[in-house]
Amino acid sequence: MDITIADNGKSAVELVKRYHVALILMDIHMPEMDGFEATRLIREAEAELGRRTTIVAATASDTREHCMDAGVDDYLAKPADYSRIAQQWLPDSARRLA
Repeated sequence: MDITIADNGKSAVELVKRYHVALILMDIHMPEMDGFEATRLIREAEAELGRRTTIVAATASDTREHCMDAGVDDYLAKPADYSRIAQQWLPDSARRLA
């Protein structure tokens, strides 16, 4: 499994436009573009590309409802249980590595 890190929301949007990824763990509070705006732009790009990537919001300060309303598929409160996300959202082949 390859992991790519985007330094900010703007970089995350560009990565998703260029590469097909299995899962996005989206920090909600980032520089340049927050996770809500990045999620909105990713969803717009995906509509044109004909695919949908699982996006999991990770935040210490926003509510689950607010994140889900923004278009994410799941919510993770920090400090987080990342193993639950791997078990639920990654394909079987990637789960064995997580």
